[in-house]
Amino acid sequence: MHSQSIYKEQMVNGRCLKIFGNSSSGTYINVMHNMDF
Repeated sequence: MHSQSIYKEQMVNGRCLKIFGNSSSGTYINVMHNMDF
């Protein structure tokens, strides 16, 4: 996973909204269902 990135996790309507911010590539937004890590 992205270990050297700005990580923010929010629960939205039963979904896990993960926002990865990279200073070199901008902001990546990944929306997926709840998964057990």
